[in-house]
Amino acid sequence: MMPDFVTRIARLAASGLLLAGLVTPARVCAQGNDNGRGRHKQLYAVPAPAKVVIDGKLDDWDLSGQIEMFVIQATRGTMNAKFAVMYDAEALYLGADVNDPTPMMNMRDPRTDPSQGWNADSCQFRLTTDPKVGYPILDESSFKYKGKGDPSETRDDIVHLTLWHYTVTGEPQLAMELGMTYRAPQNAPRGLVPQDQFQAKYLKRADGTGYSFEYRIPWKTLNAKAPLKGGDIVAGTVQFNYSRPDGQMTAGGAAWAYDLMREPGFPFQSTRCWGKLIFSPTGRVDRKLVLEGVPPDRPLPLEFTYTLPEDTECTIQLFNEQNENVRILVPQQQRLGGPNTERWDGCDDSGNLLPAGTYKWRGIYHAPVKAEYRFSVHNSGQPPYPTADGKGGWGGDHGTPQTVCAFDGGVLMAWNASEYGWGVIRTDFDGCKQWG
Repeated sequence: MMPDFVTRIARLAASGLLLAGLVTPARVCAQGNDNGRGRHKQLYAVPAPAKVVIDGKLDDWDLSGQIEMFVIQATRGTMNAKFAVMYDAEALYLGADVNDPTPMMNMRDPRTDPSQGWNADSCQFRLTTDPKVGYPILDESSFKYKGKGDPSETRDDIVHLTLWHYTVTGEPQLAMELGMTYRAPQNAPRGLVPQDQFQAKYLKRADGTGYSFEYRIPWKTLNAKAPLKGGDIVAGTVQFNYSRPDGQMTAGGAAWAYDLMREPGFPFQSTRCWGKLIFSPTGRVDRKLVLEGVPPDRPLPLEFTYTLPEDTECTIQLFNEQNENVRILVPQQQRLGGPNTERWDGCDDSGNLLPAGTYKWRGIYHAPVKAEYRFSVHNSGQPPYPTADGKGGWGGDHGTPQTVCAFDGGVLMAWNASEYGWGVIRTDFDGCKQWG
C-alpha cells in the first residue's frame, strides 16, 4: 500500500466506545443464520387489487406475501429488499422497497448492452410460466445450462427478467431472455423489452437511503401460453444486486442477495435450485405460511452510534483489552453522512462467543478508492501454460484483477475468482511471474 494512500484514508471516524456487560450471552451466536441468501423456499403471489396505479408507491398493494431479502446480517440495515408479487388475468406485478446506500445507480445503457443491465443496481426475477411442468423441476437433461449458444435447448416457458433504472435517462428498463441458453424472444430485440410492452416506475426516497419500484408486465409480453392463476405452482427465484457508487458495475459478491431457493446453487445456471412460486387464490396470505422454514434472525443486542461528515466508505474493527483485533464489524462498506448505527452479536469473525469484558471499536473512513486507466497489461505468462517451476501461466481465469501491491521484492497481484490458474501471483519488476 503506497504511503500517500495511507495518509489519505487515515482519518479516524471515531473511537473509544466501551462495550461491556455481556451478561451470559451464550445463546447469542447459536441462534439464527447470519447468511441472508436463500432464506425463503416459497413466495406467494397474491391477486392484485381492482385498481393498481403504477407510480412507484406500494400503498395500493397487497403486501401480505412480501419477503425480505439481504446478503448478510452485517449489511442488512443498508442493503436489503422487501419484494412482493401480485397477478391478475392480464399481467404479473413485481414490486419492492429497497434499502440502498447509492439508490438507483445503474449506468448500463439499454441501447448498447441490455444483457448487462444486471451489473449495477438491479433486480432479477426468473420463473417458469407453464404450471404443467410441475415443481420442483428435477429432470433437466434437455435444458440445463450447457454453455452459451447450445442449440439443444429450445424451451420458451423459462423466463429471465432483469429490472433496472437507467440513471442517465431516468427510465425504467426491462430485459427478457428465454430458456437456459438465454435467447432473446421475438418481442424483445436483443433481449430488451420495448417500453410500450410493460409499465414501470421507480421512486427514490427523499432521504437518499433507498427506493421503491413497481412493474406491470402483461402475460402477453412474457409469452405465457395462458395467464397463471390461483392454485398454480411454478418454479421461480429472485436476486437483488447493489451497485458501486458510480453505477458502472455491482459491488461484487458481497452485494448480491439471492432468495427464493429450494437448495444451494447458481440460479442463472440451473432451475433445479429455484424455489416455489405459489399463486394464492385469495389475498391476505397468513404470514406463518410466508415465513415457513425461514430461520430465526440472529439477535444483535449490542449497538453503538457514530456520525460521519459525508457519504463515504468506512471500516470498523473491534478490539479487546489487550488491543487485539477480535472482530471486523464493517469491512470497507458504504455508509451515509450523518448518524449511523452498528450492531454486534458478541461474537468474533468466526462466530465464536467472545468472553465478557470491555471492548473498544475504532474506524477509518475515506472516499471510495478509484482507479485511473493507464494501459493494458495483456500478459498471459511466459509461457502461457502452467509449468513445474510455477513461472508459467498467469492469474485467475474466472474473474478480473482486483488488487496490486508493490514491495521491495516485486509485485503481488490478486484476482477476485479463480477456478483454474492462480488467485494470487508474484512477479518481478519486469512483469515475469515468479510463483502463484
